[in-house]
Amino acid sequence: MRRRLLLAGCALAWGLTALSGAAELLLTCLWVYHGRYAADNIRAAEDAGAAGWFAMMLLPLFLLALWCAAWGTISYQKCGGRTPGGKR
Repeated sequence: MRRRLLLAGCALAWGLTALSGAAELLLTCLWVYHGRYAADNIRAAEDAGAAGWFAMMLLPLFLLALWCAAWGTISYQKCGGRTPGGKR
């Protein structure tokens, strides 16, 4: 039962890590893209500021999800779960 619960937690944590990582990448790209035009356009400066703020606020969530996913995977392997290179 514990292995199945750890496996479900790992899957959830890796999914959350992938989603928050994709959002972080999107916000960072928007921050850089709008930052290029910030000197010429006031709306681009506002957009760059908002994207940068959201990117910085999402960073701790991404790092926490990554840590939880890695810790859950290590715990699952210590609990006797299958490893990618291990024999069954």
